[in-house]
Amino acid sequence: MVKSCIFGLACVAFMSALCCAQTVQDIYLAIRTDGKPGSGQSYDPYDAGTAGKYDQLLQTYSHDTAFHYYPGTYQTSGWHWNTRHSAGVNCKHYGANMDQTIIQLIGASDPTQDGVIFSADCWGITDGFEVHDMTLDCNAAGNPKFTHGIGAVTALALCGSNILIQNVKFINFGTSKSGAECFVVLIAPMPQMNYRTFNNIKLDGCVFTSPATGNQDGVDCAIIGSPTGVTVTNTVVQNCWFLNVASDFAYSIAFFAQQCDGNYVQGCGTGTYLETFSPNHYPWVVENNVFSNVGAAAQITFHATGEVDNLTFQNNTVVLPNQIGLQSRAVSVEEPVETVTGTKPELGDLEIVGNSIYAAQCTGPTNIGLEGFVISSPNQRYFVGNLTVRNNQFSAGTAKNGQQIQIMNAPNFIIQSQISNNTYFDGSVVVTTQLSPN
Repeated sequence: MVKSCIFGLACVAFMSALCCAQTVQDIYLAIRTDGKPGSGQSYDPYDAGTAGKYDQLLQTYSHDTAFHYYPGTYQTSGWHWNTRHSAGVNCKHYGANMDQTIIQLIGASDPTQDGVIFSADCWGITDGFEVHDMTLDCNAAGNPKFTHGIGAVTALALCGSNILIQNVKFINFGTSKSGAECFVVLIAPMPQMNYRTFNNIKLDGCVFTSPATGNQDGVDCAIIGSPTGVTVTNTVVQNCWFLNVASDFAYSIAFFAQQCDGNYVQGCGTGTYLETFSPNHYPWVVENNVFSNVGAAAQITFHATGEVDNLTFQNNTVVLPNQIGLQSRAVSVEEPVETVTGTKPELGDLEIVGNSIYAAQCTGPTNIGLEGFVISSPNQRYFVGNLTVRNNQFSAGTAKNGQQIQIMNAPNFIIQSQISNNTYFDGSVVVTTQLSPN
């Protein structure tokens, strides 16, 4: 699944991001019914009762502004390429709470140039941008871009440092066109931005739920990317909820960041996912999460030119569906589909420690599709530098099928390994299954 830029057809530098931060001014917004425009004071908020009025406020106060929202539903046309930036440097949006302050996208109708609530163009820097305590409604059924089969409607497409998205609910996202993936929250610099560094990007306590139906491609809910050649540090997705986001998407992925901690994923194809077209030299720590009713909790898909420094998957709870005829895995590493010429891709360090793997239900016959950790390359197209699998526990009973830990046994596939103290919940020892290459 190619992760392509959705910000527009070309990129224009947004030089204001290079300026020093200014003092933030506070303005207040409300859905007024008294016909008065307001002055922006807490006792006299600006009237943002139409998309036109609200969008004009976003343009007028395009940087160094704290927006304070009274309860209500605020409609917006959102971002539009090269004409309307809805996310500004050091702009911070504070709602009254989830489901009390709602920002709803309307009017999106272009294949590539609109359809995002808060964004700037692909070289538009949004350092210091924040959203707190509100619902972002992508309103798929209310936008021609979705209803006419034109593309995706999403919430955030950002690029910058010191970005915080906290206690925000995302709803009604989707894509109605094959080839137009739906990135609900995408925070990532372009590769051309290697002239600077990016750091401190966090999603905290957010909820992703109630996607659209009638989708024609896949969904990635929360992706904080780190392209090759650009230094990106301290990216976090924590304490977020991803609830039944699979809908009828071609695929569904909950999140990716360098640190993924304390999240709850239910009803999603894949919990956390990395597809490597180029080297990924950043830490990837997935810990203290719950994955329920997922096809895979964590998955790496290699391409011939890819590389992953490390994945630490520890202290997670994984509940796999356990349905006959359905394959499900806790951790899966997939080899490149293309032939590898030259040096093979490497997974430098894979550590799987202290996880609890459950079957959601018992089956009569043994289900060979219920799997735990599968580290295999049948065509020997990647290798693992160091593998640690220890202190993991698995469901017993009919789920005790010998598929819990599957490692390919081939020369130079795993350079070093430590596999120990993996047990079933009944106390018996899990025996590693040795897989043979083709």
